[in-house]
Amino acid sequence: AWDPEGRYLYFLSSRSTNPVLAGNEANAIEIKSDVPFMVLLRKDVPNPFAGTEGLPEAKKEGEAAKGDGAKSAAGKGGKAAKGEKSGEGGGAPSPVDIDFDGLAGRYVQFPGVERGRYAGMAATSKFVYFLSNPIKGMDEQPGIFQEAPPDATLYSYEIEKKRLKPFSEGVSGYAVATKGGKIAVMK
Repeated sequence: AWDPEGRYLYFLSSRSTNPVLAGNEANAIEIKSDVPFMVLLRKDVPNPFAGTEGLPEAKKEGEAAKGDGAKSAAGKGGKAAKGEKSGEGGGAPSPVDIDFDGLAGRYVQFPGVERGRYAGMAATSKFVYFLSNPIKGMDEQPGIFQEAPPDATLYSYEIEKKRLKPFSEGVSGYAVATKGGKIAVMK
């Protein structure tokens, strides 16, 4: 999922392992292996998850100024240039600037999010949303011609406060209008 301001790219990674051994066989099963990450697309974009606690105030202010600079630089990637129509008016979206030099070293895991079975990320400038799917055994699945009721939980992660909370339960899908900051949930 792209940050609407062109600062980050969010993704789910299946790299967290915690195999479970089957009781009747020696098979290992990966059940919860997904964790959310973000990539800082440019070097001038501050890491919102980096702690500034204990740093001198001048350093903290420098980070804030750096953030303001990143915001103005994001004008190229996140806002329409002078004379262009914004994405809402039917014009082409503005290009996103990506600094590929050192990109592999600018990915960070969301703090405070346990590994799970996640899917379907979307983002606004302040929140990242994703679905958490419950773990079900074969006996808990619907019959061959039956449809399962919606059972996923939609979570919202507030970037600034580094806080994950359930947004809605019993969800089958959702869509986010990034410009208006509105969300439609399908139950």
